[in-house]
Amino acid sequence: MSQFPVEDGELVIGGMPLSRLAARVGQTPFYAYDRSLLTRRVAELRRPCPLP
Repeated sequence: MSQFPVEDGELVIGGMPLSRLAARVGQTPFYAYDRSLLTRRVAELRRPCPLP
């Protein structure tokens, strides 16, 4: 998944390493969302499509 960077061999979501997120949540599995990524995707969907 190219939208999530990998730093020092670890997936980073919303600027936070996945291991730190898991420690904060306290258990796995869990869902993690990147708010800025979701906001960009929603903005893309709301843009009008050009007519052919």
